[in-house]
This record gives sequence, C-alpha cells and structure tokens, in this order.
Amino acid sequence: MVRRRWLDNHFYGGIFSTELEQNRWHLTLGGGYNEYDGDHFGEVIWARFAGDSDLGDRYYDNNGFKTDFNLYGKLNYNISSRINIFADMQYRAVTYRFLGLRVDGETGEVSDVTERDRINFLNPKAGVVYRPAEGHRTFASFSVGGKEPTRRDYVESSPDSRPSPERLYNTEIGYDGQFNRFTAGVNLYYMLYRDQLILTGEVNDVGNTVRENVPDSYRAGVELQLGARITDQFSWNGNVTFSRNKIREYEFFLDDFDQGGQQRELYEDVDIALSPSVVANSIINYTRGGLSADWISRYVSRQFLDNTQNTSRSIDPYLVHDMVVGYEWVTVPFVNGITASLQLNNVLNRKYVSNGYTFGWISGGERQEFNYFFPQAGRNLMVNLKIGF
Repeated sequence: MVRRRWLDNHFYGGIFSTELEQNRWHLTLGGGYNEYDGDHFGEVIWARFAGDSDLGDRYYDNNGFKTDFNLYGKLNYNISSRINIFADMQYRAVTYRFLGLRVDGETGEVSDVTERDRINFLNPKAGVVYRPAEGHRTFASFSVGGKEPTRRDYVESSPDSRPSPERLYNTEIGYDGQFNRFTAGVNLYYMLYRDQLILTGEVNDVGNTVRENVPDSYRAGVELQLGARITDQFSWNGNVTFSRNKIREYEFFLDDFDQGGQQRELYEDVDIALSPSVVANSIINYTRGGLSADWISRYVSRQFLDNTQNTSRSIDPYLVHDMVVGYEWVTVPFVNGITASLQLNNVLNRKYVSNGYTFGWISGGERQEFNYFFPQAGRNLMVNLKIGF
C-alpha cells in the first residue's frame, strides 16, 4: 500500500496598533486576531490488495481550527537622560476546535469526538535601562510568558491526560558598551519553567506517546559578546553562551515487552533534551573597497536526545566553518549596483549531526535502544547575484 498524507491549510487575520508620545513617555497600544483552519487527511494512492476501497479514499480526515487573539500595551518612560523604565502587558486568548479522543470510563472504549478548549494568558514585562556614559548601557528586566500545547498534544490525548500550558518566568540583567575599537557585552539570564512540556516515553490512556508537563525546570546562563576593529580592513566579532538547562526531577517510562506494562525510572537534576551547554560563534571579516570576505565558525557542545542525560543517546559536539566572499559594483550603467557573492559552507567537509531522536524498550531480558540522527550536508557551494534597479 502507498499512502499520501496531506494538509490543506488556511491562515488569515489582522493586526492593529497606535502610538502616543509626550516629552518623557511613549505608549504603544495594539493587538491582533487570526485564525488557522487546517484539514488533515490521508489518501491511499496505490494498493496491491485494495479490497472494496477506491483510489483516493481517505483513511483519516479531520479538521483543526485555532484562533489567537491578543491585546497589548507598551509604555516607555524617561526618568532622565540616562534612565528609562518600561512596562508591557499582553492579554492573549487561544481557542482550539479539533477531532479528539474520548475514553469511556466504564468500558474503556475510545471514540472520536469534536472537542474545544480555551486558554487565557496574561503576559507582563517590566525593566529598567541605565546609560552611565555615551556608548554604555546596563539593563534589567523580568517577564512572564505562556505557551499553549500543540495540536498533536490535543488530538493524541483525552481530557484526562491532556497537558497544561507552559509558563515561563524570565529574569535578565546585562551590560553592553563601546570602547574605541572594541565592543563588549554580557547578559545573565534565569528562565524558570512551570509545567514545561517534554517527552517522557510514557503512553497515555489512548495508547499514544505524548508530551507531559514537568513541574519544575530551568535554563540559566551567561551570554558574552566581544567585537574588535583590528585594522581598517580586518574586524572580528564573536559570542558564546554557557548555560545549565536542567529538570529538577524527571520520571522516565520504558516499555517492557517481557513483563508487560512499563518500567519507571526516576532522575534528578538532568539536562533538558537537545539543549547544549555551550554555543559559540565567530566571524572574521575583511573589507577593502567593494570586496568583503567572512570566515564564520560555529561550535555546539554535546546534546542529549532524551531527558536522561545518557551519553549513549546523545549528539557529539561539532565545530563547522563557512566562508563568504562578495564584491559590489556600485557604478554600473542602467542599474543601481550589482553584488556577487560566493558562499562555501562546511569548508573542511566535517561530518556532523545537528538533531535527532531516540526510543527503546526492554525485550529478551535486555534494554534495546534506537538512535536516529539528521546528518548535515558536507562541503557545498552557493553563488548569489543581486542586481538593483
């Protein structure tokens, strides 16, 4: 049998905003509303043993409908020439209508029913900016954000196993400044999650593996930026992030085909999946007249495929280099400039993986693990020509 899965999506809406300004303050008011109307269906386009089905028969067909409405206000107030404070407030309402699953409490029978859900968010933000001198800035802020579950979280669960929306409490403090030929910046952040949605490996009451809420998790780290004008032609810019991305307590469930059911494993203070602790970027630039050249390097440390912090289920660190060379002709008859560029990606032809997933079970008295990876392209070339009119 050959099947084809389709999406027929429609997205539309509108946004609005207005601004009010006086000597010391600036106020922005706005909002928006949009709708997503998506048909999800699958067709059988070939079958050796078709039975009484016809070409193009749909073996599933359902609709997902989502609305997103928001209103916000943003106020910036200048206390003095060096200090300003700001405060934001957003109200957001999300509604879902979808074909979901309902489990009969007495018989255990699973049935398809049309369900609706509405989630309300109130997202505030406040902060202060202080400029001690020209070209120098310090800041601090606190914000609260919310994120709703995805459509898959809804359609592959029942009302009893449905996850809650995520809440994020984010605190940041930082500094950036210019020193003649140098620029520098540092940003400290602490992101506390309540009910963060992650995969646990457990199956719910309708037999699907779903994301579940982790009551307590966080991301904390420091972002460093540094730039230098080495000569009139050479410059360098780089940034690096060191972070801890942790789940304080995590329950992992593993299917046991020998004994039946699932085994439960409890972990404490483990890394969040696909969250590297070090990410770094570097750009060396050379410019002379219309010629420009960049050597771009990026490094990503080890990432774990699940939330058990097991090296056997992880992605190795990688360092990749790209090169971009371009030339701009400003004075060209009949056109407003021509720019040609050549971009050579993965210059050293490094074999690396940027993403992946894993699953496993217990069978024959042994734990079976299966890792799947998304390999990235080797050395590849892109040529670009831009003509302005």
